[in-house]
Parts: sequence; C-alpha cells; structure tokens
Amino acid sequence: EQRFGKAGFGDVCWSLFEQGERGTIFNLALEQLQLAVDRAAISDLVTAYREHLPAIQLLDDARTLIETLHGQLGLAAVSAGPLAAQSQKVAALELELWLNPIILTDHWGREWWKPHQRAFMALEEHFGVHGTQLMYVRDNPVKDFIAPRALGWQTVRVRRERGLNYDREPEPGTEADFEVTDLRALLGMLNSLLGTA
Repeated sequence: EQRFGKAGFGDVCWSLFEQGERGTIFNLALEQLQLAVDRAAISDLVTAYREHLPAIQLLDDARTLIETLHGQLGLAAVSAGPLAAQSQKVAALELELWLNPIILTDHWGREWWKPHQRAFMALEEHFGVHGTQLMYVRDNPVKDFIAPRALGWQTVRVRRERGLNYDREPEPGTEADFEVTDLRALLGMLNSLLGTA
C-alpha cells in the first residue's frame, strides 16, 4: 500500500495461492490490481516475502509430538529453500528449543537442497546411527523421501486435508513407508517400532 497506493495485494495473492498458482503470484496480483509489473517491483516483493518474520505457529499435533518426544529421542530438522525464508520460519516457530541440529541446506548452496543426501548423511553422523534407526517425517511425496529412503531410513508422509501436497502422488519408489493425517499417530507407531508398547 505504501509503495503502490493500492490496498488488497495480500488478499489477491492469497486467493491466487488457493487457486493453485505458484511462482508467479506477485506478477499476477500486480496485474489484477492494474499495477505495473516490472523486475524491480517483483524483486522487492520476493525479498520482502523471504525476509519477513512470519506469523506462524506449530499445529497442535506437531507441538504435542515434539513436546512428548523432546528429551526421549534425537529430534532434528532438514529444510530446503532460500536461506533467509527458512531461517525466519525456524525463528518464528522457535524450533531451536526442541530440535538439534536444524539443517538449512541453502547454507551449502542450492545444489544441496532436497533430494540431495548430504543433509541426511550429516544427521547420521551427528546421531551416530544409520538406516532404520532413523525416521524422516514430511509431506511432499515428490521429493522428500528420495534421499532418506536411499539411506535406508524409515519414512512417514503427513497427508493433511487441504495441505499443500495433499493431492501429490509419488513416483514409484519415492513413496513413504507410512502415512498419517495427524502427527499424534506417530506416538503409538514409535512405541511399537521401539518395542516400548
């Protein structure tokens, strides 16, 4: 609003996102608001988006899982994407209170983003365990499970209704070992796998 003198940009962007647009949302939103679409404006919008501190919080089931397992099992995170954006998400969610290490693969460069194995191998080294002793939990069946599966990890897909990756189908060999709709279901699963049930 300050830059262009028009309100509603955020609402238009959100509407486009809910319609399935990806990658050109800012361009399309500027067009819909009859504003000039130029490289400088798009670059500034992308920078603002990636560097802002988001107003996000863990979903209830994620918080329950992390709080329950904290101190009982080693908990870590692997995240790919632009470093500034991922760092801000970690800060907003206060993940450093619960997870260690937190590997943001863009520290190494884009070529190390998922599905590269480097982050997963670093976690194996950090925890001193390998293969089925490790479990990776994520939501995108297209890229998330390729590297951990190749290393023999157990994999769990979180498939939330209305989730960004709900309708995505994996290629053969890239699917997760298990699928849940609520992370609290992992507590019982972990008890069984660890032989404590």
